[in-house]
Amino acid sequence: MTADEKAQVLEKVEATPGSKRKVLAELGVSKSVCYRWRARARLGSLEDQRHPGRWPRGSLTTRAFRSQSPVCIGYSNVRD
Repeated sequence: MTADEKAQVLEKVEATPGSKRKVLAELGVSKSVCYRWRARARLGSLEDQRHPGRWPRGSLTTRAFRSQSPVCIGYSNVRD
C-alpha cells in the first residue's frame, strides 16, 4: 500500500464510532499493522521503511570473506 492509502485507512478507522476491529477486518488490515502505521504516522512518515539486510548470499563480499577465512571449513580458494 502507498502512504496515501495507509493514511486513508487510518482516517477511516479513527472516524469509526463503533468497532475498529470490524472496519480493519473489512479492509483486510490487521490490528497490529494498523497500530504500527499509526505510530509511524505520528513520527511523520507512512512510507515503507526498507533497509538492507546482511550480505546477500553469494555476493562478492561473502565470497571474499570465505576465501580468506580459515574458520570456514569446506571452502577453498580454488572455488572462487
